[in-house]
Amino acid sequence: MKHMQYKGQFGSAEVSVEDGVVFGKLLFIRDLITYESESPSGLQAAFEAAVDEYLADCVEEGREADRPLKGQFNVRVAPSLHRSLAIAASQCDKSLNDYVETILSCHEHIDSNGNVKQSKAEITVLLQGSNEPAIFMSAVGTKKHLGSRLSDAHIGGATGQRDTSKSIWNVSAVPRVQ
Repeated sequence: MKHMQYKGQFGSAEVSVEDGVVFGKLLFIRDLITYESESPSGLQAAFEAAVDEYLADCVEEGREADRPLKGQFNVRVAPSLHRSLAIAASQCDKSLNDYVETILSCHEHIDSNGNVKQSKAEITVLLQGSNEPAIFMSAVGTKKHLGSRLSDAHIGGATGQRDTSKSIWNVSAVPRVQ
C-alpha cells in the first residue's frame, strides 16, 4: 500500500465502490482523522486539508498533535527468546534495545518469505564489512532463513560455529570485525 505524506503525517487511500468515493485516514496516530473525495485526483487535497485542520484544532485546543512513528513500539516475545536476546546483547556489550535495533536494521536483507535476498558472495562481503557480523547472522542465520542458499559449512567458516542443537548462531564463537 502506498501512503500519502504531508507535514509529517501519513494517510491511507481506499475505495468504496458502493458509495462511489475514495477515502482514507491518518495513519500511525491515536486520533481518528478521516477524509474522502469523489475522485482519486481529489484525495490528496482532501488529505492535506484534513491534516491542516487536525493541526489547527490541536493548536486551538492547546494540545500536541500525535506524532506518527516516534521510534518506539512494544514487541511481545516468548520468555525463551527474550532470554536468548538479552544474553546475546550482553555478550556483544550492547543494551537489549541497541541489540534488537541492530537486528531489526537488517530487515531489508530479508525478503517477504523470510529468505535472505543476497547471494552467498554478497552475504560474505556484507559480513566481512559489517561491524556486527554476529548480530546479522543471529537475525538471518537460521536454516529457515538461509534455506539452500548458503551451506552450513560455508556459514560456519565465515562467521563462527553454528550450534546445531538450536536454530540460532553461537554469538560468542563469532569473531568481531574491527
